[in-house]
Amino acid sequence: GPIAEAKVTQRFRNPSATKIEAVYLFPHVIEMNYQAGRRLGVNVYLIDGMNIGSVSGDGGIQIYYDPFMFEQLNYQTGGVTAETSRGGFVYNMVTQTGTNKLKGSFMFNGSNDNLQFNNISPALRTQLLAGVPPLALAANPNLQPGSKILRMHDLGLTVTGPIIADKLWFVGTLKRTRLDQLRVGSYNPDGTQFVDDNKMVTYSGKLSYALGSSSQLHYTYLYSNKQRFHRSGNSLTDFWESASTHLQELEGHVNQGRWTKTLSTKMVVDVSGSNIKNYQPQVPRPEVVALSIDLPPEQA
Repeated sequence: GPIAEAKVTQRFRNPSATKIEAVYLFPHVIEMNYQAGRRLGVNVYLIDGMNIGSVSGDGGIQIYYDPFMFEQLNYQTGGVTAETSRGGFVYNMVTQTGTNKLKGSFMFNGSNDNLQFNNISPALRTQLLAGVPPLALAANPNLQPGSKILRMHDLGLTVTGPIIADKLWFVGTLKRTRLDQLRVGSYNPDGTQFVDDNKMVTYSGKLSYALGSSSQLHYTYLYSNKQRFHRSGNSLTDFWESASTHLQELEGHVNQGRWTKTLSTKMVVDVSGSNIKNYQPQVPRPEVVALSIDLPPEQA
């Protein structure tokens, strides 16, 4: 059966203020509200017990994480401990720690337009061509409109092992993804179809040092950069040409330090700190320069 029931209410005086209430059928009730396009989040995201959620406090996340850096994921649906102020899901992502054995893993998968079948019938092509701007159709009368993946791949790599046996260990991970696809409804003046091209790279490193038989020091670094080379608006309802889009980067850095010491069979000391830095520029396409747009004399 369904695990959630949702109710949507619209405020007629302000159409942009939509409220969505979702009640999850778990032992504890979780309610999430979306008002005026803003989520009032209740979830908490942790790396090794340290909060790495959005600095705006809305329960979201602000960077993309490398899934290969984690060895397990713990989550709580209710009854969370006192250090958590929210009542939603608590996700704790536990990072890998190096050992005395050198080991690694690798994965790759991908596709391109040669592995796709063209299922556009003549009748459907006629309908799609009706929405093509006359300028684009005149420049390319043989235009074949459609949503097609031009290139897509996903690569992941993990290496872990000792630097000094029984004393100093390392973990290194890498993830790289690429997606280039054609978008139906968006065309360039030269008759070519709009290409929605994206790339994301994440990598991480972790050093673990044994200060003694009962004490360890850990340092973790994570870098993430998602690039959207032709960032537009809503890809389902908005239509663009390439030069009218933006070049967007979502760059993030996470630095974490942790010291643990076992005092007895019943007591452990844990001191940790975390820092998150974001850089998210969104600039016009580099080919767009001054006077690129010709305005009518009355608007110039």
